[in-house]
Amino acid sequence: MKWFKLILDVTIFILIAILLFVYTYKENQEILPDTKYPIAVTDWNKKYSKNEIYKRINQFAKKENVAIYKSTSNYTNKNVDKDIYVFNKSKATTITPFNAKYNIHYLSDDELLKKDIKGSYFVKDKNFDVSKFINFLKEYGVTAESYKIDHMMIAVGVIKQMNIVVPLSALLIVYFIYYIFEKNINFKTYAIKYLHGFTLRKIIFENFSKKCTYWVTLIITQILLTTSVLWILNYTGNLDLFILRLVLLSCLFILTISVINLWTFLMLLNLNIANMIKGKQHFKTIRFINTVCKSILLVLIASVMIENTSVIKDLK
Repeated sequence: MKWFKLILDVTIFILIAILLFVYTYKENQEILPDTKYPIAVTDWNKKYSKNEIYKRINQFAKKENVAIYKSTSNYTNKNVDKDIYVFNKSKATTITPFNAKYNIHYLSDDELLKKDIKGSYFVKDKNFDVSKFINFLKEYGVTAESYKIDHMMIAVGVIKQMNIVVPLSALLIVYFIYYIFEKNINFKTYAIKYLHGFTLRKIIFENFSKKCTYWVTLIITQILLTTSVLWILNYTGNLDLFILRLVLLSCLFILTISVINLWTFLMLLNLNIANMIKGKQHFKTIRFINTVCKSILLVLIASVMIENTSVIKDLK
């Protein structure tokens, strides 16, 4: 069972790294790295010329002492992934996309005039007054609005795109069943300790230092392997942020299964062990738990079969 648990944990840690990789890739397609204020220009009444508006934006950026980035996708040149123009170039900072191979082309003034005013603008400065910029654009017949990147929707989109809602749910239930099975196997040992004066808290936190060492070792191994793979694949932009998110997600996973483990402890060890030994209480609770677990497994298997059947029909 220990090997099964290790394989299960390693599988989850690999899955977390893969999901975070896809999420970060999608996020970098939505916004520039380190962006604090994304702004969408949605309309232009053409009262002022394009050249005049761009000059005014550059003056505004210099006055506010910030760099404003205009970003557009390039669909004509296959060697370029994104076109960027920087207003107030003296305050520009290096853009490091997640994919180091991502090719950014910085537009010249003449190239900028060929681009539509409408599109995405980004500011990295924390102290930027975005409402002031929007009102400034409004004076020149340009409609703009600041928006927030919905990171949760990106994450949900990644999970849906990879079609792993059922597998993720199944893995959590497998953890629950594993801990139930583990408690059933060691129930006699726990019961004897409980009768000999061991408190529930002492039983739960037994070998706590070893468990912490186990998880810390897994996290460190995950970080080293993930970093190595990212370096090999040239995905090194914002690597510090990626590793920080990886650690936080891994800790969240550990916290989740720790709660599941604690729940199974409380379910089994909350029984009146003394009465069970005297024959005054039957093993109905344990039998009920086992029945529920088997039912859940059957539902999961049925769900996976139905889902795979629909996928096969779509392929046909």
